[in-house]
Amino acid sequence: MEIKICPNCSGNGELIVRERITNEFDNNVCGKCNGTGRILTRTYTYEVPFDFDKSSLRKADSQIVDIIRSLK
Repeated sequence: MEIKICPNCSGNGELIVRERITNEFDNNVCGKCNGTGRILTRTYTYEVPFDFDKSSLRKADSQIVDIIRSLK
């Protein structure tokens, strides 16, 4: 895993949000990094033969992505 600066808040851990009604600015905790300013990233790759059955590849890839999303 690699630690990266949160792209949502630029590592500040907070987002400055303008209220629509009052037009005032408010600091909110970043929802992507939970206020830490850092995120953990990991990438995965796989290689298969060119003539591999693409329908089974899509199914496996979809399951991997679902597992990754469940970690949030």
